Amino acid sequence: MEVTIWFWIAFNLFVLAMLALDLGVFHRHAHKVSVREAAIWSAVWIGLSLLDKVSTDSDAYRDEIFGPVLCVLRAETYEEGLALINATPYGNGTAVFTRDGGAARRFQFEVEA
Repeated sequence: MEVTIWFWIAFNLFVLAMLALDLGVFHRHAHKVSVREAAIWSAVWIGLSLLDKVSTDSDAYRDEIFGPVLCVLRAETYEEGLALINATPYGNGTAVFTRDGGAARRFQFEVEA
């Protein structure tokens, strides 16, 4: 999937339009923000910046994105995940989510990020 400059221009225009809508229409007047409203807007902004189930051959994985974007790659096994992390030339950040404390300690010493 080749992403052109027009895609990024359109994406940025969309984000600016959402900000204008948020600030100019929904929050034109100062008010107390409820927990429900805060949760809804947090979900909107996080949803826009979260890329889940990214593959290693996608542009989002191969090209570093500097901005509020999180690419999530999934692995079936610990070994597959570790190999995936250690094979990437980027080292901006990595994490493992597990209930196994031994796996977490192994990850701490075996990861090369």
